Amino acid sequence: MLKKCLAIAAVGSAALAVVATPANAAGYTPEGICGSGYKVVRYMTMSHARTYLLYNRSKAYACAVTIHTGAAYGKAAPTKVMLEQWNTETKKTDSANYKYYAGPIRMYVGSYGDCLVSGGITYAGKVESRGFTNVHKPLRCSTGNYDA
Repeated sequence: MLKKCLAIAAVGSAALAVVATPANAAGYTPEGICGSGYKVVRYMTMSHARTYLLYNRSKAYACAVTIHTGAAYGKAAPTKVMLEQWNTETKKTDSANYKYYAGPIRMYVGSYGDCLVSGGITYAGKVESRGFTNVHKPLRCSTGNYDA
């Protein structure tokens, strides 16, 4: 079984939470942005954004998106999201001044792909950056749980 890792990065700071998917004022949801079949397995809450890791079990694809929240919602701000398969040259990035979200970034990771994840935003002169990454225990893309 080939294990793969990916990193999701965005300029931002984060607190970790699992699975719940709050909608925002315009109705942008991570599932709506990533598309049919994607389910949230993990997300990070920051002061002005939330970065999500989603997984589509039938396609074995991961998806990442960073959505603005609070005062940053609807305001153009540098926002970035990146997926990288660990130990490969495969990397996808979406980065620009967005009003609502960066992404979606989708990548095949297989049914047992492991993930390294971080995310965020720069807003009102404040760069926030952090994530759920653990070099010794990567996330399982399909469940959001750390490997033993």
